[in-house]
Amino acid sequence: MMLHVVGRVTEGVAGFLVPSIEYLLSQGVRQHVLMLDEAANPAALALIPREVGVTRVPAPAGALAPWLALRAAMRRFAPAGADVASVHFHGLRPWMLGMLETRSWGAAPLTFVSPHGSRLLPLLPWLAATRYGPAGTRADGGPGAPGRAVLIATSDHEARRLRGWGLASRDANPVVDSVFFDDACAPPIRPVVVAGAYAPSRAGSARVAHLAVILSSAAHGLQFKWLGPCTGASRDQLEAAGCAVLPLAPQGAAREVLAQASIFVAATPDPRLPLLLAQAMALGRACIAIDTPAHADLVEHGRTGLIARDEWSLAESVSRLLDDPALGARLGTAAREEARRRFSAERFSMGVVENYGVAPRRQAQAPAPDATSAQEVVRELGA
Repeated sequence: MMLHVVGRVTEGVAGFLVPSIEYLLSQGVRQHVLMLDEAANPAALALIPREVGVTRVPAPAGALAPWLALRAAMRRFAPAGADVASVHFHGLRPWMLGMLETRSWGAAPLTFVSPHGSRLLPLLPWLAATRYGPAGTRADGGPGAPGRAVLIATSDHEARRLRGWGLASRDANPVVDSVFFDDACAPPIRPVVVAGAYAPSRAGSARVAHLAVILSSAAHGLQFKWLGPCTGASRDQLEAAGCAVLPLAPQGAAREVLAQASIFVAATPDPRLPLLLAQAMALGRACIAIDTPAHADLVEHGRTGLIARDEWSLAESVSRLLDDPALGARLGTAAREEARRRFSAERFSMGVVENYGVAPRRQAQAPAPDATSAQEVVRELGA
């Protein structure tokens, strides 16, 4: 069995975790997800296949309490690690909380860590020098030493940072669902700007609200839509600027809203890979992204989209695309080709096989998932 221990669920995490789970299920690998409760994201929970159990772990305050809560969850689910062959920590905080527990199990499981742009990333060089650190000196692609984690980078800029510190990693780009690669649909007649994220982003929503105010008088009839979770002051700010706020659920909502877009704006400063941007590129939408390393990994300025330095540059880029539909069409076509090259299910599946060492079914028939693992969808500890 593989155990996924998940921290904050961002776009990059969802874009890697969910398709990984789905592919491993198709290969007969039983799995369970431990999700830190502070990170529980309804949109992400809805995407996890029902065949996989999810345990939400309380996140009490204090320095020691979160570690004790996660240790209790891991022990309750897999006493002494008897049934767990591998553990994948999604985020550095879950790994730092849980690695001591996995190392205490009699037979240490094969351990994987994906930083997913964690703010704790600068600690990795220091951790690599300790006996608790990742197997960062192994550049041969083989499994790490027992109990030492294998790093899996889920974005190009993260892989470059790890290499700069002398840390070896296996690389994996997230996948875009095949529905986004279906026949490209024509943009709407009335111009619509769509922005959003899979996790709340106060900075991103504020930037889009400002953009809507700047362009409200300059572009007659221009509509703005925010796709994704947004509450409190951020929602009020967007709605006051005339921007509709739409949920990601149910399944398929993202494609439906992105298909309505003339332009997609990636406005969040999150260092993790922006899944909505990749999905908009797959649909052939003209994309504008605020200048961050994560966005620069996806968008080549002037070829597959436009990169904007700040809010004013963002507004100028939107106006430019509205005034030049042919430019938007060229950027959208190139973006779609780039997304197909990098984010197809076929390429992702090959990466999962290489990173986890899972033999495809046609090479080695794996046992069917244990029926008992499908009985639990979400359970609360202590319930």
